Amino acid sequence: MSVLWNLPIRVYSEPNIHQHWGQKYQRYRSQKRFIWAKFFNEKPKLELPVIVELTRHGPRELDFDNLVASFKAIRDEVANQLIPGLKAGQADSSDKIFWRYYQKKDKDYSIDIKIESI
Repeated sequence: MSVLWNLPIRVYSEPNIHQHWGQKYQRYRSQKRFIWAKFFNEKPKLELPVIVELTRHGPRELDFDNLVASFKAIRDEVANQLIPGLKAGQADSSDKIFWRYYQKKDKDYSIDIKIESI
């Protein structure tokens, strides 16, 4: 079983963006709510272990460190949905979830999330 979602979410190079902590918090919260709603509405039936591929679309590419950092909130929420019941921030380090990061040049910002059972 697998799912593929293209979502109209813009992810930012978090280490390089200088904003008030409240603005970052609101962005993280909004991204997590979007992912939660996607899982809630579609209820994908996925068996662990899984491979999660996160792809960023945007006009310019980020270096790999910034690419990974830009997906932090999304990674946390995807992991929480796949392995519920753990403390916040612990599910994404599970050895049952393998993470891959990609990016594609595009005129508009969006992300792809592909989750595939192994």
